Amino acid sequence: MPNKPLSALTLQDRNAEVQIQVHRKWEFRGAVDNGPILHIDMILTDCTGNAIHCQIPSFLAATRGDEFQVGKIYKMTRFSVARAKSTYKPVDGDLMLYVTPYTTLELCHTSPSGFPLYVYHLTSYDKIDPDGSNARNFHDVLGIITEISAIKPIGNAHIPSSYNRHVLIKNLSDDILKITLWGKRAQEFSLTNTYDPQKQTPIVVLFVGCLPKEYQGEVLLSGGAACHWYFNPSIEEAETFYSRIESEKINIELPSLDKQEITPPSFPQREHHNLKYILSLNPHDVPDQGYECTVTITCIPEGKTWYYIACNTCPNKPSIDPVIRQCSTCRSTNYCFRYKLTFKASDGTEEAEMFAFDNVARTIIGKPCPTVVASFPDASATT
Repeated sequence: MPNKPLSALTLQDRNAEVQIQVHRKWEFRGAVDNGPILHIDMILTDCTGNAIHCQIPSFLAATRGDEFQVGKIYKMTRFSVARAKSTYKPVDGDLMLYVTPYTTLELCHTSPSGFPLYVYHLTSYDKIDPDGSNARNFHDVLGIITEISAIKPIGNAHIPSSYNRHVLIKNLSDDILKITLWGKRAQEFSLTNTYDPQKQTPIVVLFVGCLPKEYQGEVLLSGGAACHWYFNPSIEEAETFYSRIESEKINIELPSLDKQEITPPSFPQREHHNLKYILSLNPHDVPDQGYECTVTITCIPEGKTWYYIACNTCPNKPSIDPVIRQCSTCRSTNYCFRYKLTFKASDGTEEAEMFAFDNVARTIIGKPCPTVVASFPDASATT
């Protein structure tokens, strides 16, 4: 069976064979670093330069995820062709692929030429709009690194929920853009073997897979699991940067990972009790770390809202007036949708009504709140 170019695939293809290279790959675990894998995403390329988004669903992540190795070339058959998602698209295109239990993969021991070294679609700094129509798709940017922050824990200083670090880059007009890297991406970013503090030669960087955000009035890009970077990339758009920096020097302070105590987010040890025991307690007798209980969600009560409209400018994301959609604290009209999910759960000894806010609810549902809200014709839906 001849290999079919990725650009020639259609929704009707059921038995097509493609020769692909795994260009990039990442695990999506929702809003937490150590949560369960919700799906594995890949960018696959072919020897004609085409690229397509491919996803391994959560139920196949453990058995099929390790079969796909970045940089390796495979012949792949018996995959599913579907319409591309309307949001969080890592590459342009109308179609995407899904790995199924029946997908076959054969490693190619010869490497044809033509596979692209980079897959990107640059966005200029002034076109980055957290409220625009493209806000929920990944952005790729190019710039010169001017500053790198140290890694900072997020959440409780003793029990951080994650970590981040900021990287500042500038374009040829000297406009500055902040890239905030999260979790593992924050820890992996390093210029130790790339930047020489003695020579101070500027570093051009291509960031791919970032999402536009706004924090306290500043527009920035957020780099999570899908984010990747290339130092001094061999791309046409970078040539003007290289011409400029021939006679330029930049002093970049390099925070050392070796001097930072970076550990994976951890949680306190809690006693495990059944729900009946926990509900019988006086709230004042519950220890600060709480108790642990394993429950099963039994129902979602009708008539209760499962999200709220929050201020996107205030750091603690307070609720805002749902009619005028203006924050009473900072008067901002920049808002976002966040989960407040109410549900009933039981462990067999008792049933209780519980609720979860955005981070926990997103882990349960597996999708960001704005994505779910957008799927309803009426954004004020309560079920």
